[in-house]
Amino acid sequence: LAQLISIRAREDGVYINPIGLADMFSMLLVGGATVILIQALIPFVPGLADAFRASHLDPGEWLLVAFVALAPALLAEFIRWRGRMVWVA
Repeated sequence: LAQLISIRAREDGVYINPIGLADMFSMLLVGGATVILIQALIPFVPGLADAFRASHLDPGEWLLVAFVALAPALLAEFIRWRGRMVWVA
């Protein structure tokens, strides 16, 4: 995922797409979804659950995780929508 972000940041755009996705956004989306899926599956794989001392989350804890993960993006979009400052991303 970090490699995809650094490639996306290059100005010259020199990149050979190894998996055939049409654009860099699609690759970032697939990479992010893969990371989330792997992290969500860790508590269900016995060896990994023991290694990371992971436990299952109940629905309330999943909502808390989603809120904490999405709060910075939602705040950034709100600031951008209000137009109070120039946003450089």
